[in-house]
Amino acid sequence: MFEKLLAAIPEFKLVEDPDLREQCVECWMRAIEIGEWSFDEMLELPFTLLIDTDVTLFDHTRGVTLMADAMAGVMNRMRQDGITVNHQYVIAGALLHDVGKPIEYSKKDGAFVKSRIGRYLRHPITGVWLAMEVGLPVKIAHMIGSHSFEGDRTPRTPEAILIHQADFAWFHTLKKEFK
Repeated sequence: MFEKLLAAIPEFKLVEDPDLREQCVECWMRAIEIGEWSFDEMLELPFTLLIDTDVTLFDHTRGVTLMADAMAGVMNRMRQDGITVNHQYVIAGALLHDVGKPIEYSKKDGAFVKSRIGRYLRHPITGVWLAMEVGLPVKIAHMIGSHSFEGDRTPRTPEAILIHQADFAWFHTLKKEFK
């Protein structure tokens, strides 16, 4: 499954540290295992149940990763007020921001729905658990846990802000209110 994930989400290759890259892929593999998904089912898993879209979780992950990567590059080039971000952590955080969704979702009667676990724990919570379980740095777990509204009452690191903004830019653009 490791190679299939690398092919489905080529942005894993943006993580230069091979150990960090392996932990990121391992985190996804663990989520798929716990959610009891086949790899083919994962290719169809929607990125959200909140709006009507054909965008899959993997496509969303790729898009948010590319957006966050670009934003981190600009931040580090501009160095406004001396602020720089850990670019590799931003990429890892973007790759993993929705890693808990295979646990939050299930399939019933051919439709994607909230899982038994997902009724109680949203993906930022299970994502933090997965990240900590595979030994990822707490700063990356923080990005996962604070990327959605769960993080609205917690201070976000600059890296977490970039993930949050890239994720919501993607989501709100796809709402189709002006199409």
